[in-house]
Amino acid sequence: MSKEKPTKQEPKGTQDIGKLQKQRLDIEKLLKKGEELRAEQSSQSIDKQIDIGAILARTPNAGNAFLIPSPKAYEVTFPLEFYRQIYRLNNWDTSGKKLHNRPGIVGTWTNWMIYIKYPEGTIRWLREQNPSDGYGNRPFKYFQFLSIMGKAQLLEFIDSAIDLMKKCSNWDQFKRLLAKGYNKTYQGDMFDKDDIDWKPRN
Repeated sequence: MSKEKPTKQEPKGTQDIGKLQKQRLDIEKLLKKGEELRAEQSSQSIDKQIDIGAILARTPNAGNAFLIPSPKAYEVTFPLEFYRQIYRLNNWDTSGKKLHNRPGIVGTWTNWMIYIKYPEGTIRWLREQNPSDGYGNRPFKYFQFLSIMGKAQLLEFIDSAIDLMKKCSNWDQFKRLLAKGYNKTYQGDMFDKDDIDWKPRN
């Protein structure tokens, strides 16, 4: 009787790459579907248009390779250098624990520097899944909802922001460069408003 040959298993690394590739294909399909739906709705008022964020809201995380449905355990993710550069450009005092006890506006700036770079609708989904208590406090950090791919992208965004801040001598100069990178006309109070892509459309 002939012996059956053992089934050859793919290395774990190969399996992980395959999963990431599938996730990329899924999100590409979702984005394409969103664009098609938005095109079909172009004749309607803006409040009734369907965007990618609305699709994500109806089917949380479906095809979004950057997000996970439940928060992971907290671990330090943003390096102190990120905040040190923000303090330097604003000429803020960093003595004691002031780098750790940061004013709320830093969170708003972080959204503009980091999270807005994810696909449209991501910030809206994060805020809906992790609502504020009304005083600006949220039970989790946004990065706790990021997948492996999402966190890898996050670290790249952080490094890019730090590099840009290091090239500047003050916060106004940094905002001008950031606005230029987003192809936006610079305004003095831009990036201070907490009105980034998140409000649900009816």
